[in-house]
Amino acid sequence: MERIVPHLDTVDSQAAWEILFSALKESVYHRGNYVTTEGEKGNKMFFIYKGECEIETSVSATHKNEKSDSGKKVLATLQEGSCFGEEILYSENPKYKYNIKVRHFIYLENGI
Repeated sequence: MERIVPHLDTVDSQAAWEILFSALKESVYHRGNYVTTEGEKGNKMFFIYKGECEIETSVSATHKNEKSDSGKKVLATLQEGSCFGEEILYSENPKYKYNIKVRHFIYLENGI
């Protein structure tokens, strides 16, 4: 996990990792559901334990040539071991920057 979350790369104690992950709560999301939506206020960072989801962003009218039928553009796919929502932990105005849409049934650990 530390290779994906840059600020966790200094954690070297197994006990510290156990404390961190014992504080997380399991959530289950189904295909097509959104875990976060762009601009939504939030307070959680998420770790993908199992499954896959997509990072989407809304495409403005000024970028019509990039616009999909849904008005959203997929930026990346996140898989097991990835995380998202970390920007919430450092923000004075905690809002999610992207839509996170479930591509395949996922189990998430969250609650940091």
